[in-house]
Amino acid sequence: MQVMSGRLVRILSGALATLLLSIGTARADSGLGPATAESTLGSLRYKCALQVTCPLGEGMYDALKRAIAGNRVDQLLFGLALVDGRNVPQDEAAGKSWIAKAAEAGHPAAAEWIQHRLRNGEEVEVDETKVATALKRQADAGDIESMRVLAPMIMGGRGLAKDPQAGIALLRKAGEQSKDGYVAYQIAELFLIGTNGMPHDHDEAMRWYTIAASRGHIFSMETLGGLWENVPINDLVAAMRSGQPDKVFKPDIVQSYCWRMRAALMGGRLAEYELAQMLTRRSSDSRGNVIEPDLVEADVWFRLGARSASYNNTQVRAHIEPELTTAQLDKVKQRVAAWHDLSFAEMKAIPLAIPGQEGQSCPPMPQPCRLPRCHRASVRWGGELRARNRHSACFGRNFGAYPRLPMTSESDVSARRVNMTAPWRSEMSRAVAKSAIASPLLFRLSASKHAPRRR
Repeated sequence: MQVMSGRLVRILSGALATLLLSIGTARADSGLGPATAESTLGSLRYKCALQVTCPLGEGMYDALKRAIAGNRVDQLLFGLALVDGRNVPQDEAAGKSWIAKAAEAGHPAAAEWIQHRLRNGEEVEVDETKVATALKRQADAGDIESMRVLAPMIMGGRGLAKDPQAGIALLRKAGEQSKDGYVAYQIAELFLIGTNGMPHDHDEAMRWYTIAASRGHIFSMETLGGLWENVPINDLVAAMRSGQPDKVFKPDIVQSYCWRMRAALMGGRLAEYELAQMLTRRSSDSRGNVIEPDLVEADVWFRLGARSASYNNTQVRAHIEPELTTAQLDKVKQRVAAWHDLSFAEMKAIPLAIPGQEGQSCPPMPQPCRLPRCHRASVRWGGELRARNRHSACFGRNFGAYPRLPMTSESDVSARRVNMTAPWRSEMSRAVAKSAIASPLLFRLSASKHAPRRR
């Protein structure tokens, strides 16, 4: 009996190992890549007549048919699904092949996805010359998303001759023509870091962050909140060594508060958390501005920020809430329960009072305009920006009054970004949603681990 039991265990173990091996093989080569998808589709024809017998999730059989027919949106959709194993057998190699095919057909979001993977050192079989050629054709026709994705490829020489200044010019053109804030935000990031041929220019970075924020880009508002509060340490050291400490950037705590408040009202979790921290203490700057503490407001923003697991800092609240009365805590809870994030238009319509400054409120939001008339006369490529005050034609007194900001070092940016790692947002998912992809399923797929992490 024991001998038979041992033999049965061995048989079952062998069968299980064979099953697991076959599953692993299926996951590694699903037959759903571009080279074999058509024959696989034929074998699935009858199985997928009923969804219950189809190995592909709902809608994916039809998506595969359209991808085979050359629809680049469905090529990206199906590729992302394969990479992640959502509603289809997981097959990363096949998924990358479909996304590469969409990129070669000129899909901006697919091209951006591929470029991110290549920069991370991953192996992706793609013809970058085809990608760049397709994007350039669309960019020349005025497609802003194609300009935005093609510009870093030109700066880095991916798929075409390397020309950093031409890439910068194209990226600026995309930023000037775009009506949303993402492209302006991308330009600001490049100027702040100083990469891909972009010079380090703190002033120009803040200008583009302000453009992005004026178009409703929440993370740019949050970034401005941090930049207005702090002096880049390396700039301070450089100014002290040069004997010109008065040349260093002077923080403006009111600007910092106002930008964070705007982002927080729109649901920016980082802004909610940093605004709460700001309101737990008395903040001041060398300009004579003061922000007085308000523990009730601080607790409201801490609780709202805690809606994100990254900012659920109960230890900080435990430090504040013992100072509050029962009535104050009840008021906090009521406000949090009734809270809803505001739209950009709703936020702009609300006057924002400055704590501790009776009768004073935040200045109006800078108004975006068509930039080329302000911009062309003030920029010399690869050199110093001139006549910066001309930009006040676009941004009024609020922006025209910005002081000359010294360049920041990459180490300063890295330190800032360490603090911004948690609130990272998937800009890739927004780009996919914007770039002619109407499918809600694709948006859900794209807002996943495939998006490039910036922070």
